[in-house]
Amino acid sequence: MKLVSYLEKKSDLEIFKENEIKEVLISPLYLTRMGKSSLEDTHFLAKEAKKTGLKTVLVWDIVMTEEDFQEAVFYFKKIDLSYFDAIRVQDPGAIQWIQLNTKHPIQLILETGNRNILGIQKWISSVERLEKVIFSIELSKEMLLKTLSEISVPVEILVMGPILLFYSPRALLSFDKKSENLDPLRWIEAKADSEEGFHHDFKVIENKHGTFMFLPRELCLLDKIDELKQMNIESFRIDLRHQSTEKFLPQIKKLIENFNSKDWQDFKKNYPEKLIRGFYAANKSDILFKKLKNQNIQRVDKNYLGEVLEAKKGSYLVLKIKSKTLELKMGSHIKFKTTTGKEVVSKVTQLRNSRLELIDSASHGAIVIVNPVNAVTVKSAVYQH
Repeated sequence: MKLVSYLEKKSDLEIFKENEIKEVLISPLYLTRMGKSSLEDTHFLAKEAKKTGLKTVLVWDIVMTEEDFQEAVFYFKKIDLSYFDAIRVQDPGAIQWIQLNTKHPIQLILETGNRNILGIQKWISSVERLEKVIFSIELSKEMLLKTLSEISVPVEILVMGPILLFYSPRALLSFDKKSENLDPLRWIEAKADSEEGFHHDFKVIENKHGTFMFLPRELCLLDKIDELKQMNIESFRIDLRHQSTEKFLPQIKKLIENFNSKDWQDFKKNYPEKLIRGFYAANKSDILFKKLKNQNIQRVDKNYLGEVLEAKKGSYLVLKIKSKTLELKMGSHIKFKTTTGKEVVSKVTQLRNSRLELIDSASHGAIVIVNPVNAVTVKSAVYQH
């Protein structure tokens, strides 16, 4: 198990060493979403970290347009890579460029996509000199276990840090919207509330790369640390860039080393943000999909015939027959279940095909025209009665 964290100032180096941080992430302003380090600071921090015996990783995690990419490459070429042991990257174009123009090991960021095993395996097979992959926090415990059993590359996960909810490349907080007037060194912070619900205090940050919104609560898996250790995850990342590293890192290290309920309760009580486990227990982000569907017209296979494609009041109904086993017959009774949940039974007194020819029956795939029925609308489900 290896602890990984972000290095932004020299004073953190001694704290990192005391708390057994083995790998530090250095984030240049022009290459990273939340980075603040100038070129000079980037070199200085990497040099000092290597003196301390820490592994140094250069982060390039922005997703780029072609114009952004060219600017990033121009900046990247100024960096002395001899100070770095590996490069952490996300954008496919940046990955390709690094493979062609450097000899450094690559740490692949898969935090914002590829949450299935096939996608992860495809990325792993396509990246040369791959040192490790960084998994999404949206992988549940079950999915973590399953994915880890299918791959052989070392894995890193975030165990403590903020949760990014939303990103836009646009400058949403600046009063002056003209990009040529915006300061590339700007760092604007604000709090946002939802107008449609009771959620509030979303942290919003705008910088050179766009606007980022974070959940008011932070991800914390410290109370599940023993389970995570048993999974043989190589690296645990701790992100305290927005908090006091000196105050909280020793507490976090203590919990990781020897978790106990008293220290855990003290930590939660003293930490300035509320903590959640995110998707660790289960990823139920799709649970609302069913609620987005109209349950009144969800298909019930028994006696299901099809649906209403068009309805002209007082003139006709157009139906599509979807059943592979049942037929719609002239003179039969059918039941309509409307989008509002109303059920209407009617006799088929007219039955025509799409060429307006009178027919006796219709089967799977046919589009037919029948007599109008009051209160029946488009998307109503049709059943034999």
